[in-house]
Amino acid sequence: MQKRLKALSVEQIKQLYASCGTDQAGKHDFTLLTLLFNGGMTVEELADLRITYLDFSNRWIWAARGLERPRFVPMNSKCAKALTEWLEEYPQSHFVFGDWGKGTPTGYRFRANMRKKQIAERLTEIGDRHEVKLTAELGKITLTRRLLEVSEEGQEILSLIPEEKWDMINLPVENLPPFSVVNVNSDMPMASKGFIPVPSEFGRPPAEDDIIRNGRAMLEKAASSL
Repeated sequence: MQKRLKALSVEQIKQLYASCGTDQAGKHDFTLLTLLFNGGMTVEELADLRITYLDFSNRWIWAARGLERPRFVPMNSKCAKALTEWLEEYPQSHFVFGDWGKGTPTGYRFRANMRKKQIAERLTEIGDRHEVKLTAELGKITLTRRLLEVSEEGQEILSLIPEEKWDMINLPVENLPPFSVVNVNSDMPMASKGFIPVPSEFGRPPAEDDIIRNGRAMLEKAASSL
């Protein structure tokens, strides 16, 4: 039986951030961690993240995973700050994490599999500094836990479960506003209470409404421990 991943503690997250240096590789790692914990992004999404996928004005990130339908990831102020500082200090030509230098193989920016491998290995290296098996999945689980802790709905869920069993909760972050974006099998966007309609066929993020605004507020609140 596969062992269930346990969300990282606030102290563990602080230690991972603190281990990042002030040089280019350190700033790269800091930005990577910020997107991991605040955006719940996968290795594929991080590896394929392009500068043109960033909408700072409306605070959205277009996240692509190969041939899968892209999704919109809300960009909180912590992500916006980290991305802005990274790109201003170390301008990239195409991919957000394309030209960071250390150990970069030839053609790294344009080879999807190599980029994914590089990102995954980098996460492992960062985690090894504090004996943490750091993966994108662990980042999403940690984000889910923090959103549960700061939302009214999450508090209701946690109140029904003994505290010693909180780590057994296996609720995908995509099920929580503002990440709750789903598409039904008909390939048509699904819009109902708790879900964000995604007009991805037009290449536009969903219009801001109360669900998204409340979700963004939750994400900003959770960011204090992410």
